[in-house]
Amino acid sequence: MKCRFDLNAQYKDAVTKVRTALEGIDGEYRTPCEEQVDAFTTFLTTFEATFAEERANWQLYVDGKPYPKLQQVVNRVSTMAGEFRDEQLPALADACYTKADIKEAQQAEADTSEIAKTDDAKTDGTKGDA
Repeated sequence: MKCRFDLNAQYKDAVTKVRTALEGIDGEYRTPCEEQVDAFTTFLTTFEATFAEERANWQLYVDGKPYPKLQQVVNRVSTMAGEFRDEQLPALADACYTKADIKEAQQAEADTSEIAKTDDAKTDGTKGDA
C-alpha cells in the first residue's frame, strides 16, 4: 500500500505544481486564453480534491473500515487523468497559442539550431587554438 500512497502523493503534488504555476501567470492575454486558464485551474483544483478523496478511501481500506467509494474514486482519477492529457492541455494550447505563435516558436527553434550548426562549423575540434 505504501506504493499506492506514494504514487497518489506524487500525482497530487504534480497537479498542485501545475495549478500553482497557472495561478502565477500575470499579464494580459487574449480573452480565450484567460478563460481557458481559469477553466483549467478549476479543473486542476477538482483533480487535486479527487486525489485527496482517493487517498482517504485507500486509508479506509488499510484501516479495515468500509470503503464503498474506492472503486468509483479510482475510476474518476483515471478518467480525469485522461481528460487532463487529452482535453485540458490541448484546449489550453489551442486557446493560448495561435498558429502564428506556433510558427514563430518553430522559426525561433530553427534559427537557434542553425546558429549552433554555424558555430560548430567554425571550430575544427581542436583545443587551445585561438
